[in-house]
Amino acid sequence: MTANFKLPPLDDPDHVIEHVRQFEVIQRAFQHLEEPSITALPYHNPSHTLDVMRESILFARDVPLSTSDVSLLLIASAWHDVGFVKNRIGHEEASIELFRQYVRERHGADLSKMEQQLVESMIRDTKLHARPMGAGAEQVPTTDLSRYLLDADLSNLGRDDFFDCLDRLVDEHQAPKKDFYVSALGLITRHIWHTDSARNLRMKKEMQNSIKLVRIIKEFER
Repeated sequence: MTANFKLPPLDDPDHVIEHVRQFEVIQRAFQHLEEPSITALPYHNPSHTLDVMRESILFARDVPLSTSDVSLLLIASAWHDVGFVKNRIGHEEASIELFRQYVRERHGADLSKMEQQLVESMIRDTKLHARPMGAGAEQVPTTDLSRYLLDADLSNLGRDDFFDCLDRLVDEHQAPKKDFYVSALGLITRHIWHTDSARNLRMKKEMQNSIKLVRIIKEFER
């Protein structure tokens, strides 16, 4: 980057986030995220974005990423869901368009064309693609940095707050709980962690959540 975030040590993700929120590219993302249409969402609200930023740092801090790479990862994390301000379906492309608009307004925003394209690719890679024959959904990383963002975006699959997040998504989609839980089972049972850090930190709990999810679905069917 022409100007990177000059990041503090990554051992304290909350401190890093507090530091980067002083930069305009992050501030602009949160201006979108703080629109009422997003803050009203039970799940895809600013708290989710902060969580993704935090988890991105957590998964990236034990690998030799450059300050520039971590800065780009945090930009993509901050912008990946701003498209919800326009629409929910296809929000990834809406996020990219809003990011492009910001870059144009700021005459490049201190990003090279290659860096801008990398941020856009990371945002696009957060899209969930339906598997054939109704076999769940998956995210597909197309860049090395995308791996950290995708693991951060779905980190709750392997955390204690998985079912709280799941219920907030049910509310957000206004979907029948059983149907949504079945869809979530298709996602979690076929989900693959893309980084060693996420595998080490999240895989064990993900397996436990998957087992509990099966049990709950069976209870629905009684």
